[in-house]
Amino acid sequence: MTAPDSIVLDGLELLDVGIGFFDAEAKLVHCNQPYRELRRYPESLCQPGTTLEAMLRFNAERGDFGHGDPDAQVAERLAEITQAGEREVEREMADGQILRIRYRRTPSG
Repeated sequence: MTAPDSIVLDGLELLDVGIGFFDAEAKLVHCNQPYRELRRYPESLCQPGTTLEAMLRFNAERGDFGHGDPDAQVAERLAEITQAGEREVEREMADGQILRIRYRRTPSG
């Protein structure tokens, strides 16, 4: 990692909003601490290379998408995310916390 990359990543940690970056293959590149805390993800899940599918599966199995088949819930969420260039939703997590989530593609995809 170059010095400017390190400075940018350090700056992301100072934000009070959660940010997760995924590559074109929907694998996690980086997420800041507020992202992990707001989504209540374990640190072990928030490692570079973790697929968005794995993170959504964690949500489904925890009950964040309500009752239903986790496989179907994950497939539905992945389809919604990949079809929309930009999307904003409110999600109620299993513990009642409501998150406003925005999906947005970067110019590089």
